[in-house]
Amino acid sequence: MVSICYGESAKEAVRALQKLQARVEAGISYRDYRPALGDALFEVKLFLSSPESKEKIELATAISKAMYYYQFAADLRESSRGESVIGVNIALEKAGYELQKAIDLLSQG
Repeated sequence: MVSICYGESAKEAVRALQKLQARVEAGISYRDYRPALGDALFEVKLFLSSPESKEKIELATAISKAMYYYQFAADLRESSRGESVIGVNIALEKAGYELQKAIDLLSQG
């Protein structure tokens, strides 16, 4: 079994979400969005299942909410076939807000 250094799990989850956010801002295609989402989800799930997430509840909540909104944006894109651009943009904006909150909490230690 692989051991994860204390604190690395949160950093990796935030880094994965930052990478996803950067791809969104650069204009990721619909086709590439789900795989990028899956990459971020892996790191987020590792953190959320760690003991660290139980100790840093506010950070875990921000990371969880950011991931939720990124997933919600994907679901909106799929269900509306691109017709709900406003809904997708709102979900992505909320994801970015929660991500920034997680970044701020992580930098506070």
